[in-house]
Amino acid sequence: MKINRLNLPEGLSENLPEDSRIAPDVLGHRGSNWPVQVPVDEKNDVRSGLLFCSVDSVFRNPNSVFIGFGIPNVFTMVPGGEGKWDKYTAFMFYRQRSYVASDMERMQVGVYFELCDLDPKAIAAIRREMENQKGRRTASCANANAQVLTAAGFTSGGKSLQHVYRPSHLSALLWKNGLEYEGKKVSIRILYAGRGIGDHFLSVWRKEFTSLCRSVKKKFIRHAHSTGTAPQFEVRELVGMSVERWENSKEFAAVGISRPSWFGVWLGFLLGQRPIFNTETGVPIEALELQDALPEFGGKLDRVGKLKKKLFSRRTVRFIRRHLIHSVDQYEDVPRQAIVEMLRRSDGPSHEEAFLYNIVVTGSGIHIARLENRNGRDRKIINWIMAKHVLISGYDEDVRFAGEIWCCKVDGEFVIFLNRNSGTYKPTEDRLIAMADYLSKVFRAKVVISE
Repeated sequence: MKINRLNLPEGLSENLPEDSRIAPDVLGHRGSNWPVQVPVDEKNDVRSGLLFCSVDSVFRNPNSVFIGFGIPNVFTMVPGGEGKWDKYTAFMFYRQRSYVASDMERMQVGVYFELCDLDPKAIAAIRREMENQKGRRTASCANANAQVLTAAGFTSGGKSLQHVYRPSHLSALLWKNGLEYEGKKVSIRILYAGRGIGDHFLSVWRKEFTSLCRSVKKKFIRHAHSTGTAPQFEVRELVGMSVERWENSKEFAAVGISRPSWFGVWLGFLLGQRPIFNTETGVPIEALELQDALPEFGGKLDRVGKLKKKLFSRRTVRFIRRHLIHSVDQYEDVPRQAIVEMLRRSDGPSHEEAFLYNIVVTGSGIHIARLENRNGRDRKIINWIMAKHVLISGYDEDVRFAGEIWCCKVDGEFVIFLNRNSGTYKPTEDRLIAMADYLSKVFRAKVVISE
């Protein structure tokens, strides 16, 4: 299999450090993409309070050219030689003059759009415009970097970036439309460190709303100068990524990720982004224990059960799902073995260490949703509401199993952990054992039954 069967850039998995993760993600209503999560050694800068990482912990190719989005600072970096980069930095509200910093080894933790396989002419044009436009006072750092790209001959979706001012707007255009250089499409690889895509840009949006107040504060209140030596960063060893390991796969599935409505986007601002993922494996469920559909809220209900049934009525579930799943972006021909590695890694195999997902398996596919975001804004009640099994299933009449699932590395191998924790569908122990066997067969991975 060639990676471009998924319409992804060639070289998506090249030069990535150990434990990087490739998985579909959404940016509000702008749709889905396949960013790479890169684990980095983060250091806090005493003066600014911002998190930094080494450039080469994310970009192991010393020739990488990329546009970075911190919170909310935007910057452009081009190779400067000897494993270092030159960085174009600008400021909002004409506060300071823009400048080019040479031989940079660190950058803000954030989201990065790498411009892959650029023509040397294009790289030279970016470098030229960085020099031409340094020393200017600009309306925003996003606009200054957009002006550099525009003057260098880049467009996005066939349109000029000249009048783009907000970091969130610029990132959304790059996410949705990418870039063209002199009319020719540029291959872009999206990488991120630290928090997830949605949570990162939520912080960017918040900073935009308070930008004027922060500019006034920075203008009249001096920062204390940081002292001491520059922090030393740990760089992880390179590892052959999963895309290469899946190249000769002959077992494929379709993977979908939900795209929210406008209301769902704003709900994500408040509660964290809540996409629902689905997988159509094409593998029939043959175990006798899994043939009968499970009823929702079956059996005799206690007070709590009756309350949940009333709260999560069909009408309520339809309303929430209409905004969480306004549409679905579908990707065909995804190697089934790859899907396990798309789950966010847990810190360990136990339930207490797990990054939990709720799972619902129907006769037509497998559906999961994150039970938590680990974004500093998690609330147990919100996580419970927004990832309810009945919300994932949408009252599907062919639910064969429901529970919790998580994934972590054990002795260098990816292992799935599964339990039957669902008060809505109440699967039996026999169903749990049969489902573990089914998932092991589908994903060619070890599945461990957990409490």
